[in-house]
Amino acid sequence: MKFNGHNKKAFTLIELLVVVAIIGILAAVGVVAYNGYTESAKSSTVKTSCKNVEKFIRLETTKCSAGLTDWIFGQKNSIFFQCPLSDPQYSQEGRIAKNAFMNYVGYSKCSFCTMKNPFKQSNSMMAFNNWGSINDNHLGYIFISDNNTGIDLYCCHSTPCKDSANHTRLNIIP
Repeated sequence: MKFNGHNKKAFTLIELLVVVAIIGILAAVGVVAYNGYTESAKSSTVKTSCKNVEKFIRLETTKCSAGLTDWIFGQKNSIFFQCPLSDPQYSQEGRIAKNAFMNYVGYSKCSFCTMKNPFKQSNSMMAFNNWGSINDNHLGYIFISDNNTGIDLYCCHSTPCKDSANHTRLNIIP
């Protein structure tokens, strides 16, 4: 096209609309993929943290049972936390181990003690109570409870939490 004696080159409206449509499609695909990656990363964080807590508890209770240490979780502030964990009158090794672990978490700066729930950043990941009936409110938490013979560990890393593939449930016997 000639305009005042000069050749002007410009994009047509159709070309601009095509470019905007392509950018929109790429952005939509990118957002969906990004959300999938972040959910997967959060789930992996909970799985890894749960395994690390399990390994730590197993290591400490095994050291205690094998006589490699005098105090479980280094808790020298109570005679009840002496190794081996045995209370012949009550047979509550699990409760003793859980309480010692709670003290350890409460008074130390270990790496998993201050973990935040990746799904709810304002909340701590650790919970020291029975989880009750399994529901989706448990997502991202590591529950540690006790029974007479051991420590119960429960972690939900994906929803629905009721699906056994989406949670870990263990009994760790000292």
